[in-house]
Amino acid sequence: MPGVNEQQRLEVTGGPGSGNFMLQFNGVWAPTSIKYHPAAGDMKTYLESIPTIGPGNVMVGKESNWVYLIDFVNQLGEQDVPQLVVDYSGLPGGCTVLITTTLEGLSDNTPPANVDQAIVEAGIFLHRLWRRQADVKMDELAIVLRDLAPYIPYTGDPPTPIGPIG
Repeated sequence: MPGVNEQQRLEVTGGPGSGNFMLQFNGVWAPTSIKYHPAAGDMKTYLESIPTIGPGNVMVGKESNWVYLIDFVNQLGEQDVPQLVVDYSGLPGGCTVLITTTLEGLSDNTPPANVDQAIVEAGIFLHRLWRRQADVKMDELAIVLRDLAPYIPYTGDPPTPIGPIG
């Protein structure tokens, strides 16, 4: 299962016409502040100036005029990274900067947080199949089992039959 790069969303609210803000990553502040409404390329350069991020480890796009999508890549890719911290005290009153994690990073060898739920869903699929219920979709079962396979230990021993369920 391939890893997932973390994505964070930065939104400047209140439509400031002036001012600046600062960002921190993993306990280290950027060396300077950034203007209230930077271009995506300027935001990328600014983030890369933070020593705990560094050059080439983020990609920045714009979701809308005041919203930036920040993808952590390369050395910061395929892992859960700390959320950016913001100081927006340099913006006019009523304006803020909101940061949310829209996609949590995940390495290629870390089981997904919902692996227990996926196992339960696979069991329900198998039970429905056994009961020959019409709503079982074999392609959905195949996807669930494919995604779970790396996380199910295999001892080489055949499974022990437990008999019919319900």
